[in-house]
This record gives sequence, structure tokens and C-alpha cells, in this order.
Amino acid sequence: MAMRHWLCVTGVDNWNLCVRYKTWGVTKQFASRVKQVDIGDDLWVYLKGWKFAGVCRVTRPYFYSKKRIWPGKLYPHRLQFEPIVTYREPRDIREFIHSHVKVEKRLSRRTYGNYFRRMFQELNSTWYGLFSSLLTTREKHKLKVSARSFWVVSPNVRDNEATVEEWKRASAVWKVAFMGWGLDHPIGKKFATIKSNDIILIARRHKNAPDVVGFGVVQGECRTSLAGFRPPKGDRLSSFSALRKLGPFIPKSSFPKSLRVKNALGQSAALRKLRPETDHRRICEWMEIELRKLQTERAGKGIETTKKEKAELRKLDERGSFEYEVRSRRRTKVATKREKKLVLRYIKWLKKWGRSFRVAVYKKLRCDVYEPETKNLIEAKSSSSRENIRMAVGQLLDYSYQGRETFGEANLAVLLPNKPEWDDIEWLTCHRISVIWEERGSFVDNANGLFTESSS
Repeated sequence: MAMRHWLCVTGVDNWNLCVRYKTWGVTKQFASRVKQVDIGDDLWVYLKGWKFAGVCRVTRPYFYSKKRIWPGKLYPHRLQFEPIVTYREPRDIREFIHSHVKVEKRLSRRTYGNYFRRMFQELNSTWYGLFSSLLTTREKHKLKVSARSFWVVSPNVRDNEATVEEWKRASAVWKVAFMGWGLDHPIGKKFATIKSNDIILIARRHKNAPDVVGFGVVQGECRTSLAGFRPPKGDRLSSFSALRKLGPFIPKSSFPKSLRVKNALGQSAALRKLRPETDHRRICEWMEIELRKLQTERAGKGIETTKKEKAELRKLDERGSFEYEVRSRRRTKVATKREKKLVLRYIKWLKKWGRSFRVAVYKKLRCDVYEPETKNLIEAKSSSSRENIRMAVGQLLDYSYQGRETFGEANLAVLLPNKPEWDDIEWLTCHRISVIWEERGSFVDNANGLFTESSS
């Protein structure tokens, strides 16, 4: 399906709120048109008073919401978007439009005067060409499909259904795409030629449905080993032949239905290249937008990631006192109460999925949640501060070591009331510890649903 271009007409104040919430809304009169918009379509924004605000790309198709964003009317029929071409101050296009109307025979002052009174409509070829000529070459390049390549790698590394779930979890936790074919095989050779900055989608078509793990940006060259990684027990003799490190990486168990991911996945292909010039374009663009949003979230402002503070060595002050913190009994009781409530909400969530749980006890040590079936060992904390996360890591490592003979090799995770900083998530991932957090009345994790979804 070809990309469609839509004209959005609003005022400056309302548009500022649109940008803030990355949401476009219309009244019931235009609802039927908004329902035709799909992910990857472009929104060309015209502001009343002959102003051009830029171009955005749709990231979420039609949905209905009564959440109040704009003053006055509700505009409940909505889309979500990501800005692609924007300006600090909207561009004045009065003279531009007037001059082009004189040249373009198919337009008249009466025609274009009425044209900008409609809140939402599809741009025809004439008006699309006119608006496109407003953009510079660099801005037009931003709207084109990315020059990077897009690949699909199957999570069934050794063609063994008994171990594919373990490989999926390993890819999500380690942020890695594994390849079972050797580098002397044509598929293995092609896997090794994937360039840094390309995007890999770890997914397959299974039982005529998409089976998705996640996607990320390729970092560095092809590798044949991963320090500290243990392959699934059923595949330890053969293991994997090569891998590609992904960062940033976004775990995803499903894609929006409108993207039709199943059509892009091969029936049994270990490696497949997506073609952005075909119907795969929407999938490729959606992944790029999601990765851009993630990088923006990490940085707080802008697209570039923030610089990490470097560690340094200082002279030890032997005469001074060492830094420490004292917590009152009341403060400790409040934290314990919050942890208990968080654990109870999490257990209630697990029951929805039919999962059973226990409390792991070893001598005087007691871990908050343990699942015998999945060997998930979970420690809860009352806040997502670095201090609490550090404490949870020490406890988890101690629990898993002390109980290794009874429980075996456990999957470790920290349960938090909200999503921690990305630096903390990456640090935990290095220690093979996952994160679970509460989000809008539900629980999510960064381990492809290992700790929050059905274990069947």
C-alpha cells in the first residue's frame, strides 16, 4: 500500500499542544477520514494565518480517547505521530502560495481559500507537489526511506522447537541476534556482511502467525562468541555460529496489526532482507521511528544520547570520615510497606496469567517472589533509585548463590514501581538481571515477557 499524504489545519496554540503530546485529534465530522490513515503516512501541517509548521509521520493509527489535551473542543478521534521536519518558528507561506496559484492553472484563489478551511483531508497530487516544493533538499531527504538495510533473523537458531523459547529469551536479555548457520554457509556469510547501523528484526512466522522477539540497531562487526553466555541445554553441543550485537534494542512480542508483519516474514527462512521500496516500507519506517523515540527518551532532549560521566580516582583522605547514610525505623517501615503492596499487585497480575509463585527462603535470607516452573527469582524495591537497585542486585546474587543447589540456575529480576533510567537497565543487563516495572495498571519487563506474561 502506497504512502498517503494528509493536510492538517489548526491554530498555533493547539498545534503546540499537538507537538507536546504527539497527538492529532479531530471532531466527529472528520472521523471517517482519520480512520483511513495508516502507520507511515505523512501529516503536512498548515497553521491558520498562512503558516507552515512542518511534516510528521504517523506512528499510531486511529484511536478514540476522551483525555483532554486541547482547550475548548475535545477532538476525541485521534492519531499519534513523530515529527520529521519541524521549524522553531512556523514558515510564512502567503507569498509562496499566491505566486504559485498564478502559475498553476488548476488552482484559483477561491479554490485554495476554501481548501485551508477543512480541518483534515488528503492532499491531492497538485497540492502535494506544491507543499513538497517548500522543502529543502535536506528536508526532503528526511522524508525518504532510510538508506540503511533491514533484516529479519529467525529466533529458532538451531531449528529445534524444544529450545527456541530459550533462544528468544537469550536474544532479549543479551540484546543479540544469533545465527546457527556457519560462516562457511551462504546464509552465514550473508549474516556476516550485515553492516553496522543496519536494523535487525528478530522474528519468524510460526503456525501461520508472527512470532516476534524485538529489533535493534547493529553495533560493530560479526562475532563468534559471547563472554558469559550459556546456550540452551538442548543445543550446547552445537550452540550458535555467529552473532550480532544490537543497541539500542527494543523487545517486542507483537507489532501493530496494520503493519501486516506476517506477510514480510519467510515461512522458514533463517535470514531474510526486508525491501523498503515494497510493502515492507511501513514496517521499516515504524521500527526506525520507535528507535528514534527510544533514543529521544534516553537523552531527555534531542536525538543524541547523553554523555556518560567517567569514573575517576581521587586521593584517599585518611583523616576524614567515610560517607554513610542512616535510615530511621519509620523510613524503613514505610519502604517495607510500599514493597509489600507492590509485590501483592504483581502477584495479582501473575494470577491473571495462571502462574504460581512461592517465597524462596534460605536460612535467614528471604526473596520476595520465586516461580518454580520458570525458576524466576525476583526481588522488589520501593523505588527505582540507584541505591535501591544496587541493594537488590546484591540480594539477588546472594540468594541465587546460596540456593543454587536447591533452585538451580535461576532467572534474576528486580521488581520496581516504575521504569528506571536506561543506564540502570543496561547495567543490570550486563549482570544478566532483568527489570520488571509497573506501567498503567499492568506489569512489563525487558525480557520479552518472561516475568510478566503467560509461561505456557
